[in-house]
Formats: sequence, structure tokens, C-alpha cells
Amino acid sequence: MEKEVLVCSRAYKLMTNEIDWSGNKETGGILLGIINDKQIIIVEAVDGGPNSTASQTSFSYDYKYVEHVTERIIHLYTQKLNIIGVWHKHNNYHEYPFSGQDLELHEEICGLVGGFGISILFQRKEEATYEMSTYIIYSGEKYQKTEFNIL
Repeated sequence: MEKEVLVCSRAYKLMTNEIDWSGNKETGGILLGIINDKQIIIVEAVDGGPNSTASQTSFSYDYKYVEHVTERIIHLYTQKLNIIGVWHKHNNYHEYPFSGQDLELHEEICGLVGGFGISILFQRKEEATYEMSTYIIYSGEKYQKTEFNIL
């Protein structure tokens, strides 16, 4: 059975704000939330950090910042949040959505989450517009596009 993907409005707003602020550079971050038998719930999104490196075609996290902020956020909720995935922006639309670097990061996330996780990708469609897609990612560089709802 496919899991329902829910994105809390706060996480969605952080991602879209970061996309607006990043201009022509790629950007991204970590997704925090809860995975249960029926749902993947994205509660928070963390940006890539002040010392991230970004160009028009690539992005790399500020790992110390992401680790620091993530550690603080996961304990703010009654039910502890976990790292469940990643999000990022591509400045061009690609038929095959993920680069080799993206797939390597997915493998890393799947190792943390237990074999699968979630990836949100914003791809540029037209001047200054982006299409948001969600993918359930699996070990072995596999992924499946899935529907999502914003809460």
C-alpha cells in the first residue's frame, strides 16, 4: 500500500521562501517528520545553511549548520521528529529528475531512515515558476513519484 504524503504548511513555506531567496542558485535542505504505517508526514524543513555552497547547477549543504538546527527542532514536538528526507531545487526541468549526486544523497538518507525516505524536488518550468514533486526514495537508487497534500 502506498503511503500518503502530507506536507505541513510551515515546511512548505520554508522551502518556497528559500527558493525565492536563492535566485538562480540551487538550494535545498533536510526534511523532518514522522513515518508511520500509512503516512509520511513532513512537519519541518531545514534550509541548507549559511555556509552551503551553491551554483546554478549544484548545491552542497552546510552540514554543521543542518546538524545543529535539526538537533534543536526534532525535540520541539511531543512526538520526536526524525530526518525522513531531503528537498532541493533544480533550475531546469529534466525528464530524469535526479542527478548522480542526488541519488547518492538519497542512498545516504535511506541508510538513516531504514531503507526508504522522501525527496521533494522543485523543478523550474517557466520563468520564475517551479513545479513541486514528491518521490518516495528507496535504497538502490530507486524512486517513485507520489502525490502529496499540503496541510
